[in-house]
Amino acid sequence: MEKKGYLEMSVECKLALLKYLCECQFDDNLKFKNIINEEDADTMRLQPIGRDKDGLMYWYQLDQDHNVRMYIEEQDDQDGSSWKCIV
Repeated sequence: MEKKGYLEMSVECKLALLKYLCECQFDDNLKFKNIINEEDADTMRLQPIGRDKDGLMYWYQLDQDHNVRMYIEEQDDQDGSSWKCIV
């Protein structure tokens, strides 16, 4: 990052940096960590809205700006490689 700057970094490096910053919130911010640990894990997880006869799972997301996204994923996808945005 010091050599190229954030804008020139690869997507992989940007995601690794974001992941690191998110993980630091749990390591270094005790107040945040305690609040999150009080929540039920299942209520924080997004669940698929359905499955089709071929075993594809459908995921629906609506953000605060009312942007709608729908994804499909193969049911036994272990590495996340089958995710595909369809809407």
